[in-house]
Amino acid sequence: MNDVQTSIRICLIDVKVPYSYGGTPLNLLSLGSYLVERGVLPEKNIKIINSTNIHSVEYITQFKPDIIGLSVVTPAFPYALKLASLLKKKLHPVIIIGGHHITGIPELFDEPFDAGVIGEGEGALEDIIRLIQNGKSLTPSRMSLIPNLVYKDTKGTIVKNPMRPLLKPEAIPSYQWSLLEPEEIVQYETVVENGKARTTLGAPIFSSRGCPYQCVFCARTVIWKTGKAFRLLPMDHVMADIEYLYRKLHITSLWIYDDTFAVSKERIRQLIQALKKKGILGNIVLPQVFVRANLIDEEFVQLLKELGVLTVFMGVESGSRRILKYLKNDSLQVFQVKNAVKLFAKYDIRIVGSFMLFVPGEKPADLDKTYQLASWLAHEPNAQAIGMYITVPFPGTRLWEDSVIKNKIDITSLQWKNFVTYHSQKSIANLVFFRNGFTNKQLDNYWGRMYKQMDYVDKHISSLPGWKESKKEVELFNARRVAWLEMKYRFNRIIHNPSRLMSRIGSGHVWKYVVKDIRRITRIRP
Repeated sequence: MNDVQTSIRICLIDVKVPYSYGGTPLNLLSLGSYLVERGVLPEKNIKIINSTNIHSVEYITQFKPDIIGLSVVTPAFPYALKLASLLKKKLHPVIIIGGHHITGIPELFDEPFDAGVIGEGEGALEDIIRLIQNGKSLTPSRMSLIPNLVYKDTKGTIVKNPMRPLLKPEAIPSYQWSLLEPEEIVQYETVVENGKARTTLGAPIFSSRGCPYQCVFCARTVIWKTGKAFRLLPMDHVMADIEYLYRKLHITSLWIYDDTFAVSKERIRQLIQALKKKGILGNIVLPQVFVRANLIDEEFVQLLKELGVLTVFMGVESGSRRILKYLKNDSLQVFQVKNAVKLFAKYDIRIVGSFMLFVPGEKPADLDKTYQLASWLAHEPNAQAIGMYITVPFPGTRLWEDSVIKNKIDITSLQWKNFVTYHSQKSIANLVFFRNGFTNKQLDNYWGRMYKQMDYVDKHISSLPGWKESKKEVELFNARRVAWLEMKYRFNRIIHNPSRLMSRIGSGHVWKYVVKDIRRITRIRP
């Protein structure tokens, strides 16, 4: 690499709704890994930041990036605007927005962003960086040559470029885990196995990209609209990730975040054999994978059990055949859900069932059927959790397009921060997009009775042996993990700016934070 290449710095920011759980930003890790793998930038010139970190702006400012890329989902868009505006004023970098929101509604692209990346971002990001490395500015005429971009031309008109082909499986990069601190990758968590709760150390991976299905409500489908969307990653890539996490970070549980994991029996067999060959099978568990009931038979359940799966997440969505047909494009039926639940119970695999409420055109009879199905699932012996979500028309989905065309929603009056599916409160009437003629009281009543089913399962799970003890342990260990991470950040700031440290030692300011860090790590309270 030449001096220009190595001097360019990029900061990739995972923008979340404030106070939400950050998690490991695998999407940004993939972008950064692609840049390293392709020789575009060295690792030291790439920084990945979670916006939920209270020191995020300080870390970004200290890094002094030339380019800032923000990955943004719809409810986080207002916060992304504020963050981008702040960073533009402080640092004057090139700012790029990517992710589900801009991909779903590129026609609303605007300042302070210089460009938006639509769909998969690896190729477009490489093109942008190489352009700047060559000493050229990001002008409209130059951006017109980069596929997957949205920007404004010299007249202020929004331009959306053609899309490039999706990456082939072998071109999707292996994770460069060293782009993140270990404490940003792992997370302590409580799992239930053989009727008892215990604590594990877990980390996530993807073993595929995209989904073979096109549910009308799913924001993830917006990214994968072109070409062959569903791609299984090469098994050697998957195993390299698992081996690193197991041998280097000592995980005891693995989260596979694939949109639909249980697609191919042969794929599961290959993974079982690969794990067995490496001596990992049986030494880690899979706390939860995503499955579809219509694909499940007894042989599939047996394979998942052998793999070490403890719980499956199933998008049940509705107990109404009519509503389910619309939401799932006629790919799932209620009897398949019940059959799958029974099969998983036979092999002691637990179920998280997800339900959607207040779908366009939903009637009282439809909601009653959904409640009946949720109640049935809540009382099954292998119920782990009931998830209930407000139906949200995310931009770019078929649900969004249907709603806009039929004037079911008014784009001009929307508040993006309200595009949140999960709510813990019992009164949600003012947050419902599709009211279907129901009063506030009726909406809250329907939500409330589903809430009772969710609460019933939660109380049962929390009464299992070891649950309370593990939850306390998880809280303690994760607090220490975060404290270690922040202490590392603080140490790095000292290295990069020793004069600031010397000026503050005399005031006692530094020692206050040292004592605070030690207390958080050891949980010594003042």
